[in-house]
Amino acid sequence: MEDARPGRVRGASGNGQGVRCDGDDCLVIGQREKLDFRPGDPFTIAVVYDGKAMDLGTFLAKGGGESKDRAYQFYVTPKNQGAIAFGVMRENPRTTGPAIAMFSCDGKIANVDLNGQENFSFEVGNGDSESDVLVGSRRENTDNTGVFYALRGDIAELLVYDRALSPFERKQLGRHFEVKYGLEQTYIGPNDAKAVVGLLGAPDGIGKLG
Repeated sequence: MEDARPGRVRGASGNGQGVRCDGDDCLVIGQREKLDFRPGDPFTIAVVYDGKAMDLGTFLAKGGGESKDRAYQFYVTPKNQGAIAFGVMRENPRTTGPAIAMFSCDGKIANVDLNGQENFSFEVGNGDSESDVLVGSRRENTDNTGVFYALRGDIAELLVYDRALSPFERKQLGRHFEVKYGLEQTYIGPNDAKAVVGLLGAPDGIGKLG
C-alpha cells in the first residue's frame, strides 16, 4: 500500500527507538529540492538498521524502472548491501544483524561503508529521474507510479547530507552511532569530540529519520 507509514518501535538496532517496516509500507517524501540529486551532485546517506538474514528492501530511493533509470537507491538484499548512483548499480555481501551503513558520492565515485569498513566503491553514471523520493521503498515505474522493493526490517536512524562526507567524517559519524545505539565498536574513536557535534548539526545535513 502506497505511503502506509512504518510504525515506531523500541530497541531498533540496539538502544533507543526507530521505525519498523514490514515490507508493505513506506514514506513518500515527494519531489523535494534538497533531495533532488542530479548527475554530478555529491551526497551522503547514512543509516543505522537491523538487517536479519532474510530481510531486504530499500532505505532511500529516487527513481523507478530499471537501475539505469534511477537517480539513487540505497538498499539491502538478503545477502548483499546495494547502491545505485545515477544509473549504475553495485552490490557486495553484507553482515546480518544491527549495522551502520553509509553511501557517499562525490559526483564521480561512490563509496559504500559497512560498520566502519569500505564495502565497495564504483564510478557513477549519468542516469536521472523525475520521480518522488521514497523512504522504505522505491517507485516501481519510471512514470512515478507504483512502489516496489519495500523494506522489511528496522531503521533506527537515517541521515542525508548534500555533500560527500570525508572518510574521517564517516568514521566520526559511525562512532557516534555506535555509542548512541550501544552497538559493537568497530570504528576508531574521533580525536575531537566537538567535530562530531559539529557534523551532526551541520547546515548541509538535509534530513533525519529516527
